[in-house]
Amino acid sequence: MKIIVQDRNQLVLAQKTSTHRLGYGFIAVGVIGMIQVIVLRAFTDYALNIIVAVGIGNVVILLYGMFLRFAMRGDFVTFDRTMRTVSILGAGLSTKGAAVYSWGDVDNVTIEKSDKPMFPAAKTGGEGYRPVLVMRGGERIPMARWSSDGAALESCVAAAREIGNWQTPARATA
Repeated sequence: MKIIVQDRNQLVLAQKTSTHRLGYGFIAVGVIGMIQVIVLRAFTDYALNIIVAVGIGNVVILLYGMFLRFAMRGDFVTFDRTMRTVSILGAGLSTKGAAVYSWGDVDNVTIEKSDKPMFPAAKTGGEGYRPVLVMRGGERIPMARWSSDGAALESCVAAAREIGNWQTPARATA
């Protein structure tokens, strides 16, 4: 998660996935493959069924790349001091949409350990962390679907605490 916009009245945090970026690679391979099909058809004597098979394979690769690119985009969290709201927007097909919380309902913003670490923490055996909104009633609302390195989140949580005047230090909790 990283800070996208930060000013006196607004803070926008975003978490993008690596699969989102991987989609570009699949799209490129699919487009190159489609060019290959056009060239094969125009300048060679390959059987039509071979060209059709290659074309279908490249269309599948292209569609998969588009799925990764657009369906797995990530999460955005907006702290708006003017509207006195915190909104969490999941931007992808696998998300629930937007959730908006009143400024007064938020007690703190902190970092907690996650049971589902994201790469590279999972590869290295490190622990995963994710930022959460701690509500006045004690409920903990994750601000991101995926966890990441705790050190990378500290600046985001510190900025959120500053804009909301939540002064309890951000710390990892179990």
